[in-house]
Amino acid sequence: MPRNEWQLSNGMAGNFAPDHALKGFEKQWGGKYPHIAASWRKHWAELSTYFKYPWEIRKLIYTTNPIESVNRGIRKVTKTRGIFSTEESLVKLAYLAIQDMEKRWRRIGWQ
Repeated sequence: MPRNEWQLSNGMAGNFAPDHALKGFEKQWGGKYPHIAASWRKHWAELSTYFKYPWEIRKLIYTTNPIESVNRGIRKVTKTRGIFSTEESLVKLAYLAIQDMEKRWRRIGWQ
């Protein structure tokens, strides 16, 4: 379920009118980000497809960001090392990087 009132009012839960959500976005952010608002308006037919999915599916779609975050974290620690002497050393480094990321996630409430 939505975590806050913003998600409820902006159509992030349940059934709603996607056009209403776009108008709300434009009202709130259009002045500060006019190019984004114009681009969203121009491509709204494609963007609004996301909102046709049920809440559970939409949640799965946007939770791929933590997965990308893990991949980015592993790349960050491995790219600074030129060559690994063994595959085991690479696995250990990736494991330690994931452990470090997990500590940070717990501090901010991701579990």
